[in-house]
Amino acid sequence: MTLASRSRSLPVAARVGAVAVVAAFAVVAPIRMAQGAPKTRFGVVPAGVTSAGSPTDRFLAASVDGSAAEAGPAVPPPPGPTVEVPFPASHLGVRWTGSEAAAVDIRLGGPGGVWGPWRSMPADHDLEKEGGGPVLSELILAHGATQAQVRAAGDARDVEILAIDTLHGPRSSQVATGTPAGAADGSSPGSGSSADNPPSDGGQDRSSDAATSSSTTSTTSTTKASTTTTTAKARAKVAEPPIVTRKEWGADESIRKNNQKYAPITKLFVHHTVTEADSDPAATVRAIYAYHVQGNGWDDIGYNFLVDAQGKVYEGRWARDYAAGEKPTGEDLDENGVVGAHVLNHNVGAAGVAMLGDFSNGEPTQAARDGLVQLMAWKADRHNIDVMGHDPFTTSEGAVEFFPNLAGHRDAGQTECPGDRLYPLLPGIRDKVASMVTAVHGPTTGYWTATADGRVIPFGDAPALGSMAGKALSGAIVGMAANPSGAGYWLLGVDGGIFSFGNAPFYGSTGDMKLNKPVVRMAPTPTGKGYWLVASDGGIFSFGDARFFGSTGDLKLNKPVVGMASTPSGKGYWLVASDGGIFAYGDAQFYGSTGSLKLNKPVVSMAPAWTGKGYWLVASDGGLFAFDVPYFGSVAAARPEKYAGAVQMRATTTGKGYYIADANGGIAPFGDATFLGADTSQRPPKAAVDLVLGPCGGVAGWRRRSRRRSRACPDCSWWRRRRRPGRSPGPPSTSSATASATAGGWASSAPSATP
Repeated sequence: MTLASRSRSLPVAARVGAVAVVAAFAVVAPIRMAQGAPKTRFGVVPAGVTSAGSPTDRFLAASVDGSAAEAGPAVPPPPGPTVEVPFPASHLGVRWTGSEAAAVDIRLGGPGGVWGPWRSMPADHDLEKEGGGPVLSELILAHGATQAQVRAAGDARDVEILAIDTLHGPRSSQVATGTPAGAADGSSPGSGSSADNPPSDGGQDRSSDAATSSSTTSTTSTTKASTTTTTAKARAKVAEPPIVTRKEWGADESIRKNNQKYAPITKLFVHHTVTEADSDPAATVRAIYAYHVQGNGWDDIGYNFLVDAQGKVYEGRWARDYAAGEKPTGEDLDENGVVGAHVLNHNVGAAGVAMLGDFSNGEPTQAARDGLVQLMAWKADRHNIDVMGHDPFTTSEGAVEFFPNLAGHRDAGQTECPGDRLYPLLPGIRDKVASMVTAVHGPTTGYWTATADGRVIPFGDAPALGSMAGKALSGAIVGMAANPSGAGYWLLGVDGGIFSFGNAPFYGSTGDMKLNKPVVRMAPTPTGKGYWLVASDGGIFSFGDARFFGSTGDLKLNKPVVGMASTPSGKGYWLVASDGGIFAYGDAQFYGSTGSLKLNKPVVSMAPAWTGKGYWLVASDGGLFAFDVPYFGSVAAARPEKYAGAVQMRATTTGKGYYIADANGGIAPFGDATFLGADTSQRPPKAAVDLVLGPCGGVAGWRRRSRRRSRACPDCSWWRRRRRPGRSPGPPSTSSATASATAGGWASSAPSATP
């Protein structure tokens, strides 16, 4: 029986007592209230200092610990007046008009009148603006300072102190609703808060009224910011790390501007904030935000994400409103990244991640590095960025530059960022990021088999872009190569005729030349803007941006050349003969050969490690020879009862596996090579002749390549074999002044290594 039903039979006094009991319980139950993060205060104080000396002068300054930071004139210039800071400052910077070479120092005083040492305030290169403007120093901890003095030398003028308080401002109160999503470890990233006291955003709500719409760059269409969950695409598999949202770290959304622009992300930059270790990293993030917006005049914080010493990731520049429970991505609904401000002229198409701290003399913690790796792996996988690559990048000034896809700030600007102790760690960070992406996708997600009659059989995610099936051929197909974009490929005829499909351009062929020996293989350049052909006598024919580095065309060989491979840089190549002899040209290094060994069966192919440091050779019986690379097994070791004979081998992008393909179309994977299918019905004269892997495997992925595929019919380009009407294919290019044309190709000096 409920309390209500029982009350009908109770006297009035009893019913009044029951109501009083219920009311008493309601009064006793507390309503939990939580205090948000302190509202950030920002103040500008003229330093009242006149600079002395020339821009090259430098006076004696002191580091944080009081030791001499930089030696200069024995007598420093006189300091400016003592100025009052409008509130106890948690962080402080200096702004001046002039050059970055100007020398500016500051010392701080507390309420008790105790002064700290003079500290150098060098310019912060992360705060450079495309239109120029005042110079801002690095941001320092002020420890509640209420007074300051500045001295300057060089061309510094209009010197101002930028005071920030992220700790002592008014706090907003709100009903406690639970632990914030970003504080998975039970502690909140905000100042003085706990699981029961989640920080707010300083009283400002990130509603759609805060930023109703966003303009875009020329590369994207206009996108309206709305509270909508993005539909995750199946291609991304690396998990997004926990991210401390702007609301959780206390961003004051009223100070940012609504001028967001978006662009596809192709580069990832690593920075350091050059800030001191802080027990409250969220307070430092709030200070950086205020410094960038109110001190430097930017629309928002410059970085897209930040990582603290504990490995926590913080949401940076505002991109859009997110649905309840949706993690921030820093992207619009089309997965275009919001354009930040962190590398001069290199922001459109890049995401900037800042490591909290100064890594000029000390390394980031292991937790911070792990957080960076997880974040970068998620972004690289989400945007199909090959972090081991050096893809071209077009700057805001229109210049095309090549630098690492996962880069340090200094790779694209005149700066020491991200610090002399962090920058050398980037190669290892790239390796870990690539391994993390590869681990969830596998190193290869697609491959093709090519047959002698011109058929191309795709497996996995490899797209079918066309073939020569059913078309008249003047000779058998002997090889195949994929454009590094993954959206095109070439077939190679025995006469050197080239058949191009998808977006693989035709750069020339030997189809109308009289050759001394047949062409046996081809290799594309790393850019996909050229290729090499090699004949059985080692003659090299180079087209497009493929450079000539040497050949064996004028040498007497013990055995014919059967294959070739390019170095990762495209500035060299290897040739391999059927006796396992290796000829190295350009920057290709010699690691060994089987030229002096008695083989059971001839060598048919080679595959270099993706680093270019070592290679494998495979014989027709599936025997495997490894030189400065790991051995993962062979077909010959398995002793198959019937084996059609190996025709090709390809290494995975990790260097931890390889495939061996046979003439019947069989494919044998070893190491981390993933079997994606095979068609073993191929027989002469339609036997399998080549195997080509999807470029970059899981690191860059087929998911990006296939969706950017040319919309033209893939069979429309087959006619370009040999030459176009009225167009001469031209001679093969060569950069060697001593090169001479021979019947077998273009030959120059002797190889750098002999069999």
